[in-house]
This record gives sequence, structure tokens and C-alpha cells, in this order.
Amino acid sequence: MLRLHGAALVVTDEEKWPRAPRVETGPFAYYRLRRDYDRAALGRWRQELRAESAARHELHVYFRHVEEGPRRARFMLE
Repeated sequence: MLRLHGAALVVTDEEKWPRAPRVETGPFAYYRLRRDYDRAALGRWRQELRAESAARHELHVYFRHVEEGPRRARFMLE
């Protein structure tokens, strides 16, 4: 159904929901990173998201809204 409508399956990382599998459904991907990540965890996400961005036209990644979020987001792009 997602492929039929060109929609993305949200890949989330939150304790109360199991992580959705990475499924190619269209030209973009959507991630919601909802935990407090240390440098090592961000490094693992960075590797996965770089691979994802190479395979997609668009990649949307959203972090949980916290004051330190922008600093951590910059680390992801380094």
C-alpha cells in the first residue's frame, strides 16, 4: 500500500515502539530518532543515514526536540 501511494514507512527509534524495518517504498525516507544518543550511537546512525541518503532522492531525519538537539544534528553531518 505504501509503494502504491509513494509513501514512506517511518523508521523510528523509540523504546515504546519496535523499530520499523528499512523498506524501499518510494523516492524518500523518513526517520524519527527519539532517544538520547551518545557519540558512538550517533556514529552508527550516521553510517546508516549516509547509506540511505545515497539510495534516495530525499531523506528526512527528525530528532526529539531538546535543547541540545541542534549540536547533535551538526555532528551527524560531519
